[in-house]
Amino acid sequence: MGVLNSIFAKEIFLRLSGKYRINRIIDNYGYGEGIAYFLLKSLNELIYKEELQIHYNDYDHQILANKEYRYILENNNIVKYFAKAENSLFHSLDFIDNSRATGSHLCGSDEYNATYIFLNPDSFTLNYRVLGPQKDYNINTVFNRI
Repeated sequence: MGVLNSIFAKEIFLRLSGKYRINRIIDNYGYGEGIAYFLLKSLNELIYKEELQIHYNDYDHQILANKEYRYILENNNIVKYFAKAENSLFHSLDFIDNSRATGSHLCGSDEYNATYIFLNPDSFTLNYRVLGPQKDYNINTVFNRI
């Protein structure tokens, strides 16, 4: 990782802490609305928690979804881990420039390609392009600090 990437990673990591309203669109499946938190656990670790109401297109009822991850600043980079499942790696962020980063995760035969776009200090987007034998869709999430 280059010097500029490490500067971008540290700058972004330091401003993530806080509470966000999230809006998620799951292509051809539905949408979700909720709250996300980046909670400071230590100087180099954030705990990410989200509470989301998901509205699927084919169902009349809503589903409550909760997720938790760990974002760690290590070796001058941001690395995302599952909070459970023995803290296994989800992906490492590769900064393209000061406002964009990518990462990828393989889950069985399915690939989750992430693109983060940091719009300003109070909002960012996270897009997953999901591809696999039975999967081909996008998950787009907008985060706005509240």
